[in-house]
Parts: sequence; C-alpha cells; structure tokens
Amino acid sequence: MGIFSSLFGKRELIFEMFAEDFDIVGESYYQQNLTKITGGKTEESAEFHCEAKLVPEKNNPHDSNAVKITINGLQVGHLSRDDAADYRDWFGSVKAKCDSVIVGGWDRGNRGAGHFGVKLDIDWPPKLIK
Repeated sequence: MGIFSSLFGKRELIFEMFAEDFDIVGESYYQQNLTKITGGKTEESAEFHCEAKLVPEKNNPHDSNAVKITINGLQVGHLSRDDAADYRDWFGSVKAKCDSVIVGGWDRGNRGAGHFGVKLDIDWPPKLIK
C-alpha cells in the first residue's frame, strides 16, 4: 500500500501501528457516542478494538489546529492542543486513520461505574506505512 490511500476521493494517511498508548482528550463530552459504538457498559471494562479517523478541523472556533477523532462516523474526542499542533505541522489538513481501542465503561451497580476512554494505536511522531 502506498503512503496515501483514497477514502471518498480524499487523501488519507495510514499510520504504522505500535502500542495502544496514545491518549486523546475530551472523551467525557462524547460518552453517548462511545456507548453507542461499544453497545453499552458492562460489569467488566471494555476493550473494544476499532479504527479511528483523525480529521483536521481548520474552522474549529477554539483551536485552528484542532484534530477531531471519529470512530464509526461519530466524534469521540480530539488530539490534545500540543499533539494537534504537531500533527498539523507534519501533515497539514490531511486526514489519517489508525487502529484504536475503547477502554473503560464498566458498570458494577452499587460499586460504581466508569467512563469510556480512547487510546490510539500510534507512536508520535507517526510513521507512514510504505
């Protein structure tokens, strides 16, 4: 596969996969979307493997370098402000995709419940598949 692939006629980067330890931010605002993607909370923590898309948002009113993260077409968070600036320095407005895992989301009744979180399966700076 080449460095660029085509998705709906637009260029898209594909990251080489590494450890599942690249955190994103803002998942607390997207718990409803994460619940929909995973099928809901269970007694055990989720470990839901899926593909995430990194989508630059040049018109984001809070950060012109913002990069939103979507899974199954639903927004689940953003790269942190610093990571988004690094991403945009490297790739500009090109979309990317990588493996990801949704974790957490447990519900143990009287013993409490946890929120979902998302970890991207990339190292930083990202490496391209050749």
